[in-house]
Amino acid sequence: CLRSEPTADREQALARLVREALHPAEPDRVANGHGAPNAHPGASALDATHWRARSNPFGQAYRRIEALFGGEKGRNPWRDLRMTYETPDAIGAGSGAEVLEVTRTMPGADPGFAQKIEDAVLRRFAWADGISSRLSDAYRGGMIVNFMLSAFAIVGGMAYMPFADSKAKWAFALFEFALLSAILLITFFGQRKRWHGRWFETRRVAEYLRHSPLLLTLGAARAPGRWPRGTETSWPEHYARHALREVGLPHVAVTPAYLRQALTDLLDKHVTVQRDYHHAKASKLTTVHHNLDRLSEALFQLAVVSVAAYLSVMIFNAWRPIEKHALKEIANVFTFLGVLLPTFGGAIAGIRFFGDFERFAAISEVTAGKLDAVHARVALLIQAPDSEIDYGPVADLAHAADDIVVTEIENWQAVFGGKHITVPV
Repeated sequence: CLRSEPTADREQALARLVREALHPAEPDRVANGHGAPNAHPGASALDATHWRARSNPFGQAYRRIEALFGGEKGRNPWRDLRMTYETPDAIGAGSGAEVLEVTRTMPGADPGFAQKIEDAVLRRFAWADGISSRLSDAYRGGMIVNFMLSAFAIVGGMAYMPFADSKAKWAFALFEFALLSAILLITFFGQRKRWHGRWFETRRVAEYLRHSPLLLTLGAARAPGRWPRGTETSWPEHYARHALREVGLPHVAVTPAYLRQALTDLLDKHVTVQRDYHHAKASKLTTVHHNLDRLSEALFQLAVVSVAAYLSVMIFNAWRPIEKHALKEIANVFTFLGVLLPTFGGAIAGIRFFGDFERFAAISEVTAGKLDAVHARVALLIQAPDSEIDYGPVADLAHAADDIVVTEIENWQAVFGGKHITVPV
């Protein structure tokens, strides 16, 4: 046989692969894009993170926008949005129970494999999902609050005109100062605690683990070279890979009956649930986008009507003079409206731009379409006789579903990637 001596380049490449497998790459980056160079903290960023069982009641602003403008029939938009996260100890008997039961009852199943999946994957998923959900509320909710506080600060600073005289202006200025200070505090804590970056990282961990039980059951995990690479850190991929390696391969004979049950009870159910979720999400986010758009347009139109009404009053005053004090009060009211209406219209438009609801709806719609195509392929294979069900096509379908999920993660993180928490200017 042909042999070749290892070259320095090949040895360096092999050493790099081993190093990346054992230690996530954490390149020096510019912290949050604000000019302070630092080494990324990597997984150690979560050392001080505590898992909490419920969502923060003060971090619901983003989800409140979805509830108010999502057009969900039969649901109160002012309903309680507090969330109770599934604990790592409860997931095995909760949302993960069906997958674990299928894994236990597969033909010729490895008796201890389901427990390995619960311990190494599902528990870690519940942990990462709960932390990520709170960070999402903090980051996205914080930005929504910033937009609204900025509008109230501007309007509050002008509110003395129709409601008080200039002697009381200091109180309104104090109100404006308090709201502007609150914006700065939210922004400071959001940047200092890396709400944006930590949300991205923990969400990647959660989604990788959410979709892994099927691949593990088939022994078809994603190859190391096909994992995405984060722009700032790769520890989520490193963490997820090692969690999957901890489970290892099931000790089973892969028979047509085993593959058929994997197709029917694991892959097809997983794909259809995700497809339906993305269809519903796309519809909801499209509605949110259009309703926010209509509201901001209505506020700007009212601003135009307000200015036109003031000009009409001034024309009338030229024809039949109005008492001087009354004219001043009228001018103050219309000046206030001329600030209030476009300011809140701009804040709503800013929320719509920040949320990028329309683009996320498009991403979910494309994802749903891809998953539906996989579902159709799975349905055809399920109808085939046992002699036609082979490991290769089943593994290919599992990888196809996994690729769709990873692509969706990359797409929505690309949209939010540059939207760090900041002052709304």
